Amino acid sequence: MGGKLRPNRRLRLEGVVLYNNDPLSPRLAIKRPIAYVTQHDNVHLPFFTVRETIEFVQRCALWQRCMPQSNAVQGRDSYVDYILHMFGLKKIENERVGTLADSIKDSDRNRLATAEIAMGTYSVLLYDQTSSGQDSLITYDLLQMLQSVVHVQHCAAVISLVQISPESFDLFDRVILLSEGEVLYQGPRECVESYFLKLGFKKPAHVESGTFLQDIAAGEGGQYSQQPSSLSIEELIKFYKGSDYYKDVFRLVSSEKATQATLFRTSSIRASLQGNDVLVTEAPSVESCACVRVGDKVTGVCERNEEFQYVESSDSASKVSYMLKASYSSILLQLERNLDEAGNAMYYQRHFGWQQFCSWWLSTWCLIRRQTIFVMRLKGLAIVRLLQILLVGLFTGSLFYHKGGRLDQYEMNSMRTIGFISMMTLMLINIVQLPVHIVFHRPVFYKQQGQHLFPVSSYVVAHAILNIPQSVIEALLYSLCVYFLASLSKEKAAHYVQYLGLIFVTAYLGSLWMLLVGAIAPMLEVATTMGGSFVALNLLFSGSTIIPSVISWYWRWVLYITPTRWGNVIFTSTQTDNRYELPCTLYRTYPFCLLHPTLSLGQAFLKYYELEAGGKRLVLAFGVIVAYILVLIYLAYLAYSKVRIQETASAIPRQKQYVRGPNNVEQAENGGTRAPGRWTCKLSVKPVTLSFHQLRFTRRGVRSSFEQVVLDNVSGYAKPGTMLAIAGGTRSGKATLLNCIAGRLPPGKLEGDVSLNGLKLDRLAICRISGFAEKLEAHQQYLTVRESLEFSANLRLGKQISADDKARHVTEVLELLGLSAMSNQLVGNLKLVTARIQETRRKLTIAVELAVNPGILFLEDPTAQLDGTSSREILRLLQSVALSGRTIISMLDHPSGEALSVFNDVLVLAIGGHTAYFGPVGWNCKQVLHYFTSVPSSPPYNEQWNPVTYILGALGGGIKERKPLHDFSQLYQSSSLHQANAEVLERLLKQQPDPELKNISSRYAASFKTQAAMVFLRNQRFLWRNVTYTLRRLLGTILVALVMGTLYLNISVEKLLSMTSASLFPYIQLIMISGLTANNVIPQLGTDRLVYYRENRARMYSPMLYPLSWAIAEVPYLLLGTLAFVGIGNGLANLAVDSVSAFVQYWIGLFLFTLAVTYFGIFVTLLFPNSLLAMTVSSISTSVWVASSGVSIPRYNIQFYKWLYWINPYQYAVNILTTTAFHCDTGTPACNACTIGASCPGCKCKRLVDLEKKLVQIYGPVFSQFIRASFVWERLSKARVLEKHRIGKDFLALAFMVLLFAVLAIVSFARLKHNRK
Repeated sequence: MGGKLRPNRRLRLEGVVLYNNDPLSPRLAIKRPIAYVTQHDNVHLPFFTVRETIEFVQRCALWQRCMPQSNAVQGRDSYVDYILHMFGLKKIENERVGTLADSIKDSDRNRLATAEIAMGTYSVLLYDQTSSGQDSLITYDLLQMLQSVVHVQHCAAVISLVQISPESFDLFDRVILLSEGEVLYQGPRECVESYFLKLGFKKPAHVESGTFLQDIAAGEGGQYSQQPSSLSIEELIKFYKGSDYYKDVFRLVSSEKATQATLFRTSSIRASLQGNDVLVTEAPSVESCACVRVGDKVTGVCERNEEFQYVESSDSASKVSYMLKASYSSILLQLERNLDEAGNAMYYQRHFGWQQFCSWWLSTWCLIRRQTIFVMRLKGLAIVRLLQILLVGLFTGSLFYHKGGRLDQYEMNSMRTIGFISMMTLMLINIVQLPVHIVFHRPVFYKQQGQHLFPVSSYVVAHAILNIPQSVIEALLYSLCVYFLASLSKEKAAHYVQYLGLIFVTAYLGSLWMLLVGAIAPMLEVATTMGGSFVALNLLFSGSTIIPSVISWYWRWVLYITPTRWGNVIFTSTQTDNRYELPCTLYRTYPFCLLHPTLSLGQAFLKYYELEAGGKRLVLAFGVIVAYILVLIYLAYLAYSKVRIQETASAIPRQKQYVRGPNNVEQAENGGTRAPGRWTCKLSVKPVTLSFHQLRFTRRGVRSSFEQVVLDNVSGYAKPGTMLAIAGGTRSGKATLLNCIAGRLPPGKLEGDVSLNGLKLDRLAICRISGFAEKLEAHQQYLTVRESLEFSANLRLGKQISADDKARHVTEVLELLGLSAMSNQLVGNLKLVTARIQETRRKLTIAVELAVNPGILFLEDPTAQLDGTSSREILRLLQSVALSGRTIISMLDHPSGEALSVFNDVLVLAIGGHTAYFGPVGWNCKQVLHYFTSVPSSPPYNEQWNPVTYILGALGGGIKERKPLHDFSQLYQSSSLHQANAEVLERLLKQQPDPELKNISSRYAASFKTQAAMVFLRNQRFLWRNVTYTLRRLLGTILVALVMGTLYLNISVEKLLSMTSASLFPYIQLIMISGLTANNVIPQLGTDRLVYYRENRARMYSPMLYPLSWAIAEVPYLLLGTLAFVGIGNGLANLAVDSVSAFVQYWIGLFLFTLAVTYFGIFVTLLFPNSLLAMTVSSISTSVWVASSGVSIPRYNIQFYKWLYWINPYQYAVNILTTTAFHCDTGTPACNACTIGASCPGCKCKRLVDLEKKLVQIYGPVFSQFIRASFVWERLSKARVLEKHRIGKDFLALAFMVLLFAVLAIVSFARLKHNRK
């Protein structure tokens, strides 16, 4: 209905959606009638407060309303205060909305997302899952607020829900009940029960309306049927299409004129029969805010609990008119009026006819202001980037210390390299922006742009403008460090300005590319690859590594559109201007002077490297870069306008083993066929009684110094074979209590005792005998369902259990939870094989914990985001588990009365962490309700209400911040129930410790050998099936190899220019392979750590095995990738392919280097708490390594960093690869006797033919007989300090670095606190 579904080859949409008879087309969709909010739209920019988030929407909306000024604070908008108060956000208006420890909760974010919608003017609100992550009282208040917004703004709301309490259900006017994409009912909410009663389904008093309807839609309505056989879904669909409700809907949607239909209830109305129509003659007193006018047509009436009577003929019109005259009670009416097309058009244009709320300039200014605040709040990243620039700048400047202006040919080449390294560094440093764009900005952009708060162009321009000062500061810092330390041209002030401008536009270009990548990359792994590839391609076609005239014609055009090529021209031509004026006749040994002896030193240098630039050419060079910037801005605009990334999860390979058949569909969709009862598990279970005594938990806020009491004097117990529920409102400490008694202590201070079978809480013991089903369903996406359970069982079941028994136990768990039919499906593919993905994933989470045969099972809200049928199925399974002798303790956020009744006992917490009730639940919550209703002055309980909502209302809370009816904590402390519980707790406290639990000493259940085998196997499966990571990396390697191979194709090394370019092939190859591996592994490993955190909390295996398994699992893929790179790239370039030994040596050298930088990427990922810092350090290290590798500046010219040269993996790899590719033994007698210009048949070493011809011309044929031949290897080894005898040591050095980075990764992972969440 919101126009968000985009048909493609797999999705087909038929039919039409009309808004006032205007089809939902792209023209209408870009306007503002529709606000579409999903459960995933509770995303907000972190580091902003709640008030700042609302104020941004208010500034973009520019909707000034007349509100009471008494609540307004000076300098603040009164309507913002009104909205904050209305949605219960006033108390947390200064709290940040991010994901930090002291930020607001998920339920608050949901309300904030709804408050943002309330700030706008929309005619239709489409809202998905308003109850997600909230208790029933808050959901009721939120829906009531939405109802007020609908009435005040005269708009319509369509809300999709899976969990709804009776009180919330009664707030709706109409209901659409769906089953498998078909409508079972669409009509007034008050008539839905009478409609299904007519079909033979009667709702019991204790069953909530939402659960009743969901059961019917799920095909489980037989329990409510009053007939021997209930109607099937197909029959219900047929009955609906023959009903008056369907006919009325069909009449309305088929009308040629736009018709407004309104439902409202009134106790008095005056209407008259005029022909076949019943028209309103006097506007009545109504109980809703619907607008009623004289002349409105009455098309239907309904008295309470009766069928709706529609006006279809003169007889029915007379009957309806009589009912209105005879009725003295409240009656539900359906009124209709034809919209005035002219007036409606004017209203629509005035309120919704523009794409955004405010002008382009104002929205752009709002975005610039917000982005400025975001950068200032994210000052940690800004400081890190400035330090990064400063460190790299100081390093580059000191590395090339006083290289500028020197007349040595190698110093001149080093000067040329400064520009190339500067541009590469400034581009590479922007890769750290990718997580900010993809993780922080993009989800919020999708939400707010969909709400039409601003145009896409404003967003792109605002980011482009904000990148300017950032790039200026970075360019200024870097240029000051490099320019003067390297003694670059000081002849003219304009030279420094040109260098500063070049560095600025390069940095700005890199930031815009990252902005573009942030729009089109589906995930962070792909984004880093794209960012690194852009830098690498700019490096490859910059003209620094391969001279333009050497490039084949089919690649030469790329050179002219590459900005770094023109940047290289600008820098080198500027630095040679007025500095190298001496004639080349004085420097005939220099290769560029040999080829161009009539020119000056600087001119010959520029001509040799094809970097000449006059005044017009410099303007053209800057013009090309500026044009590139404008193109990137436009491409970013197109990308953010057209591309919508649905999710950021990795791609999962599809499997075809699962076939839906008549037998397994029911099992897969309905959760199995096992009847409720005791679970007969073959493995013996350890009965566990858990008790907790006088628990008090306090914590200190991150930005505050005072201690906050989360739990206060909480006691309780749970025995084998029973189920204990922990309930309460928001901020009552439910989750904290569950974590404390499960041994997972959050940051803070815990006082009191927790015991297991008399043993004081012991982390080893509770991990060994318990399972913890977390709300965060972090599973390895590339394992099958069965493999996930086998992984858990093999690592957490005792050594005394055989492998066959473990396998049988896994099969039993799969059968219990109805997962057998999809046991061979990958976890990431479950959404493709079942429509009930939430229920299936919840079952998988529980199954993984049941696979360890726990004596006690803890659960974090197992029914969250599940409909009534799925919740009943999950609770039925848990009941079967409890009946097998296990203890079940579960925290519940949004339980229905039926769900709570499944539990034996409930612990109700009041706000502040006080115990309001601990005792039995009773059938249909009778006992817990009796306790609360028996308190004097408590309001009476209505059987139609949700018991939990009633209890939470009595305790206070919700959005409206109700005051508690009584001090229930004090009432409980003085009750007989508390006294009885205290006696039981006293006996449990004196219980003798269980010797079996007391004697647990081993940290892990499985042996180290088993741990290693399972973790290594799991990671190997992960990489084999993760086609996004492994296959894309391999394809990227092949693509780069093809580009480099064809770029260097047919380049003859027997010419000086060609040899200079070809000798840099291994160097470029190393930079490329580094960008494809180290930067790619960082986001992948960072994402996978969520799975490890869950496994670490469960004490499955030694932490050192996780990075070690990653390191070992990468080896075969890197072997294959480097083999493809060498085979394709070197084969086309004809380097190191003369013999098998040379090929293998080159391949092994490249593999060891790739392994080293990959392990370095793993190390820095595990060293830092987030991938942002890891990518920053990785980019710094890459820049430093590339600059000090002995290529840009020879080893003997490095002044301060020779120590860095010797710990640089690049220089070892460069020596191995370049020597292997170009070495030739020139010490043979035949080669020693070879002179320039002479033929040497016995010497097979390649020579520089063009250089020898030039020398013969200079020295003549007589003297040439005494000059040694110019061998490629001798000239190259001298210029680059290449040493053949070092290759063996270089291999050992690379192997040592591989081992060192692997050990550092293991130590960092095992020791650092952020890796032990």
